[in-house]
Amino acid sequence: STREAFDMTDETTGTKATRIPDYMFYKSLNVEKINLSTVEVVGSNSFYMCPYITEINLPNATELKSSAFNASSRSLVSPASMVINLPSVITLNDSALREMGYAGVNTTLTLTACETVSANSVRGASGRYFVIDTLDLPAVKTIGQECLNYHQFTNVIIGTSCASIASKPFNYCTITNLTVKATTPPTLNANGLGCTPTHIYVPADSVATYKAASTWSTYASIIEAIPT
Repeated sequence: STREAFDMTDETTGTKATRIPDYMFYKSLNVEKINLSTVEVVGSNSFYMCPYITEINLPNATELKSSAFNASSRSLVSPASMVINLPSVITLNDSALREMGYAGVNTTLTLTACETVSANSVRGASGRYFVIDTLDLPAVKTIGQECLNYHQFTNVIIGTSCASIASKPFNYCTITNLTVKATTPPTLNANGLGCTPTHIYVPADSVATYKAASTWSTYASIIEAIPT
């Protein structure tokens, strides 16, 4: 039978739901675009392995439960691009956006309010990774273990409130510029970042502090002041 594509909007769903229940669209082959203005919480596994999703726009969602969109990148045909707009999400739980990317496909990922990027939450895999120009995390406080593995970034920007970075959050990634705006170096696990960026930029008055800080000292040769 022919697959019928379905774009979820406030109009097409006819609902003002604030929560998408657990497993609601589990393994759906129809959902492609999600644009829902009233949703605040996306339940566990609610879009697990929905292989045709190319756009997520949930402007008022504050939490993605575990595996909310896990493995939603299994279509045989890669999209031209992907957009994931989650500007109000505060907590990304385990595997919430895991293995959603397509190799070589440019992706826009917006996580403006995110404070907690949990372990494995945005983890990719070989052949299933994001290609992102700029990932900006201005509100992040905690970055979990192996939470952003495999992706390709030109710029990653970590905000002033970041206090801790767990083991290898960028394992198997490529990063051109990593900017950390915190004046006090976030606690960095002894296993390090998981990759070596081309540049690590930090506040000018904190360069020496970062170079001497535990684990950050491993990257001393590439730590420099944020360009003005």
